[in-house]
Amino acid sequence: KMYIAGRDTSDTYIVAQYSLSTPWSISTISLDKTDTLGIEPRYICFKPDGTKLYAFDPGTYKIYQYSLSTAWDIGTATSEGSFSITEDAYANAFFISDNGKYMIIAGNQNKKLYFYKLDTPWDISTATYTGYSVSRPQSILGVYISPFMLKVYDELLTPAGTGQLRQFMVSKVEWIKAEWIPKLSGWSFVRPIKITERSGNNLSDYQVLIELNSSNFDFSKAKSDGGDIRFLLPSGKSIPYWIESWDKSGQNAKVWVKIPSLLANSSEVIYMAYGNPSAGSESDISKAFLVGKDFDDGTTQGLVVSGGGFTIDNDAEKGYVLMTTDTTSANRGHWEEYFSTDTGIAVEGWLAWDTTNLSSGWIQFAIINSEGNGYGGSYDSEGDVIISKWSGYPSSVSRSNLASATAYVTHAWHKFRFIYKPDGYMRFEYLGVTVEATDTTYSGDWKLMVWSGVGNHKYEELRVRRYVDPEPTVSVGPEILL
Repeated sequence: KMYIAGRDTSDTYIVAQYSLSTPWSISTISLDKTDTLGIEPRYICFKPDGTKLYAFDPGTYKIYQYSLSTAWDIGTATSEGSFSITEDAYANAFFISDNGKYMIIAGNQNKKLYFYKLDTPWDISTATYTGYSVSRPQSILGVYISPFMLKVYDELLTPAGTGQLRQFMVSKVEWIKAEWIPKLSGWSFVRPIKITERSGNNLSDYQVLIELNSSNFDFSKAKSDGGDIRFLLPSGKSIPYWIESWDKSGQNAKVWVKIPSLLANSSEVIYMAYGNPSAGSESDISKAFLVGKDFDDGTTQGLVVSGGGFTIDNDAEKGYVLMTTDTTSANRGHWEEYFSTDTGIAVEGWLAWDTTNLSSGWIQFAIINSEGNGYGGSYDSEGDVIISKWSGYPSSVSRSNLASATAYVTHAWHKFRFIYKPDGYMRFEYLGVTVEATDTTYSGDWKLMVWSGVGNHKYEELRVRRYVDPEPTVSVGPEILL
């Protein structure tokens, strides 16, 4: 759809609604309908879901709000109220942010951008002026609020007197006085981070990986271990996160953040605060994931042992890790933290084979339902990477292989990932090998199980997270001085 506010052939102000038979191709445009909305609409904007329309009438100097009973159809508009502009005698444009909480009005009498807050999102009648404005040298023709920047369109007059549209981008650094960005007492910097859903699913408590590098983050402004970083919602509420890796000298980091809500095919903006030398780390794998075990506290973190034995080993490379101890029989255990697979899950972590025993046995993990049945990944003494099907845990366990591929024999630490989707599709990635299988025999809520043959096999940074395909994208915005 495309919409234009202006005058028709009879010089009447209208909003014209068009359809594009080929998306984004203006050459395929056709007129659907027009509507005056009962006013003289000069400038319009929509709520992102198309259920609300806002229009500026210069005759009354008000912005009117309409509810659309059919999304994006102006013919179904019903008036809901209005907002009177008093800060400038000649407004020319306005825009409401994509969360409905903020509004900018372009005033051309004073050539200023005026900043407003909506106490109730998307309710124009609750808008109040923040007292903050930004001056521009030319008349302002349009404004647009992106997650990271404010785009301003004004008119540049050439020596010949012809008008030329010009675009400026004003960093949100200039928005702080209007309180558009959450602040954290004691912190010096913040960056907006845009997260975009692409799978078509509504997501809740979804784990998103944020990758930092020299192109999107200045590591010199945070603590050497990243201990002062925090993640905030626009409301200022903190959200859980876990630092997977932080390399100040190499200027790269991986941080997982749990996003409370992300609607299908939409974007949300969160904020990363940093620059507080006295702050302690709040990185917590158990809070950021459905299940998260890093063993950093020197315990097995609630492991229920059903066979053999487990202990915590101070590994030379990884620090505290989970290690099996029985050298005569299998070692098995699980955590009593159930999770669902509404959209899919990913099990990730690190595995290391017993350095003293490479001749026999296996190291494996699985997701097990309340009946003791489920699926998982295995790695054996032949160097085989296997997707396994389990039943009868913990008493009379039976395991069968669904798919396998040969990698190589190693006792070094290597990272794995196991994907499970509700349709029974599975994928196990380990040692550069990918194995796929599909099975729908078992279902239900799951818990995480670990199992190995005799010897001292090791597990580290085990976690379970939600998974969709494709996963959300992440874009790190500019630094803002608080």
